[in-house]
Amino acid sequence: NDSHDFRNSALLLCKSAPHAFSWLTTVPSEFIDNSSFSLLLRFHTGMKLLPESSPCPCCQKSIEPFGDHAITCSTSGQPIQKHNSLCRKLGSFIRAAGFQVSMEVPVPSLSGNKRPGDLLIHGWHGDHDLLIDVSVCSPLSSTYRSAASKDAFATSRSRTSLKLAKYTRVTDQLAFLPLVVENLGGWDPSTQEFFGTLFRRYATATQLTLPFASQAIFGVLSLCLQSHNGRMLSLRCRSFGTAPSLACETY
Repeated sequence: NDSHDFRNSALLLCKSAPHAFSWLTTVPSEFIDNSSFSLLLRFHTGMKLLPESSPCPCCQKSIEPFGDHAITCSTSGQPIQKHNSLCRKLGSFIRAAGFQVSMEVPVPSLSGNKRPGDLLIHGWHGDHDLLIDVSVCSPLSSTYRSAASKDAFATSRSRTSLKLAKYTRVTDQLAFLPLVVENLGGWDPSTQEFFGTLFRRYATATQLTLPFASQAIFGVLSLCLQSHNGRMLSLRCRSFGTAPSLACETY
């Protein structure tokens, strides 16, 4: 049907984004158990994780055989853990690049209420600070699937626009950047300038080559993202079992 065709197209297109497969080529820094690794490979290659749609053990909503609901289900708090883990990893690289970073900084939103920004980088451009808001979105959700089947970054662009509208008042006070990554691994194109600056500063501080610095940062962030996705899949789709031929442990 159309929904399935949209999903297949979106999966193939979004997986072609730069660095989407970095978690498979980087030096392992996270533990992924056999079951989670097998389910991740099935998910990323478009294989079924369940023989048929089943109730989610966490929220009782339906999980499609391909497991799309599993990596977005918020009942267990795992999406928040995934987000926070990405923020900590990113913050550690920014500090290693020589910047001072404050976490969870209260800032006025469009409504005037205080909401924490994820990372405030002091002196990002001379005396100007940069506020970052990290966000993870899913191009395979029913909301974005059709658009993502035609544009690999349709989902991340939509989320970026929402964040910019939400924090318009912030942009009058300091530089603001939504840092949006899709669950399949692609970072929104609007993040390129930020990462370019970070790579250069990190390479200088660590005496690495620029390509190696880029690979190190994207690899760790990618592996962090997918290790959390793997745990979410395993918790909700473990009834499918682990295929020995796809099993692998990373440390």
